[in-house]
Amino acid sequence: MLNIADQGPEGDPEAGATGAAGVKTRVPAFEDNLPDQVARFVIEYIRQSGRGPGEKVPSEIRTAAHLQISRGVVREAYRSLRALGILEISNGRVPRVGQLKHNAQILEHGLSTHQATVEQIFDLRYVIEIRAAELAAMNRSPSHVERLDREIAIVEDLKEQQDLRIQSDLRFHMIIGEASANPLFGILSAALRETLEVSVRTGLCRRKSQGAIDEMVGTYKLVARAIISRDPTEARKQIIIHFEEERAVFLHQSESVEPSRRMLRVG
Repeated sequence: MLNIADQGPEGDPEAGATGAAGVKTRVPAFEDNLPDQVARFVIEYIRQSGRGPGEKVPSEIRTAAHLQISRGVVREAYRSLRALGILEISNGRVPRVGQLKHNAQILEHGLSTHQATVEQIFDLRYVIEIRAAELAAMNRSPSHVERLDREIAIVEDLKEQQDLRIQSDLRFHMIIGEASANPLFGILSAALRETLEVSVRTGLCRRKSQGAIDEMVGTYKLVARAIISRDPTEARKQIIIHFEEERAVFLHQSESVEPSRRMLRVG
């Protein structure tokens, strides 16, 4: 079998070679199958050549010719890299380095195979989004303010429409992730929220009384107002209250979340 670790491409990919000008790409040998080795080869090429999002990488044909392996093997490797978001591939176009995107599939796999629980994912979301709310209060833009105000108005109008309310909740948290100005918060928040959407639907829909729904909307407003007012301390406090409310409902606790509020730690 060809050992791709021994391949050291040089030259410009636009000229038909696989490596970047002045770059000698060496991928360590792994106990992987050939497509996996090709995928690692391409990842190493991107890293060493300094290519950024949207920049071209060699085509399947050029990579196959350079490595002297079948195009089918390279195609399989490129497909796996596309699924991971490392490459962007469209028909008839040269592959390009992918943009950062969220991918909830691995989390969904963990849930469906019982390798992770909804509560564990909820706990991870709790930690990530508290810091995201603080950063959002420091970094939000006028566009984020407008979008937060719009979602608050929407969720007030949708108090009795549970499915649409959950969708609005999803957008609300995604806006906070984006407003943090850290792209990783937005990516992780989106992946976690989409993974939890179906699983927590039953829990969130337990808010049957008007008082419980009004309380939820009130907390949304307080989170949004803190972010809009550029108050990270208050944003942290209110997002924790919001999560404690969600946790209380999800864990079949009473609709009254006063105990959660008393146990609130905002240090």
